[in-house]
Amino acid sequence: EIAIVLKNRDIQTELIPGDLFADTDRLKEKLHDVGGLIIIPDVDLLTDKFNRKTIWNEKDLQFLKNSFIAANLAATDIIRSASNGGGLFATITRLDGCFGFFGQGVLHPIQGGLAGLVKTASIEWGNVCCHAIDISPAWKDTSETAITVANEILSPGPIEIGVDKNTRYLLTLT
Repeated sequence: EIAIVLKNRDIQTELIPGDLFADTDRLKEKLHDVGGLIIIPDVDLLTDKFNRKTIWNEKDLQFLKNSFIAANLAATDIIRSASNGGGLFATITRLDGCFGFFGQGVLHPIQGGLAGLVKTASIEWGNVCCHAIDISPAWKDTSETAITVANEILSPGPIEIGVDKNTRYLLTLT
C-alpha cells in the first residue's frame, strides 16, 4: 500500500522481498543507485498469533542484521541523493504506535532495533530525511495508514513518530 501511494505521487518504487535481504550480493544489485530505503519487517514472523507470545529466533535477529547491511549498502547512494535534494531512509514498525511507551507490553520488541538504526543514520547521514515510524497494530485500515506513512516519510521533521488512527505522537526527553 505504501508503494502504491508513493507511485501515485510520481516516486519510483520497487518492493524488495524479505528473503532477498539474506542474499547480500543480490541485495547489493537491487540497492544500486537508489534515492531512499524503507524497511518494514514482516510482523507475522515475530509472533505466535494464537498465544500472543513473542517468539525469538535466529531468523528474526538476522532480519535486524540484514537491515543494517541493506542500509549500509544503500548509504552512499542515499547520501548522494540527499545532496541533490532527495535522500530518504525510514523504518516502519508496529510496536504499539508509540515505540512501546504506552506500557501495555509489546508483542514485537525486536522491531525496536530498527528505530535505533534510523536514529544513527540521521546523525551520520547529514541531509538525509530519516524517520522511524511506529504504527499502532490496532489501526487496520491499510490504505489510510499508507497515506499517513507516506506523508510522514516525505516530510522533514522529527525522527521518531508514533501514529494511530486519530493521533500523532512525538517522543521527547523529559
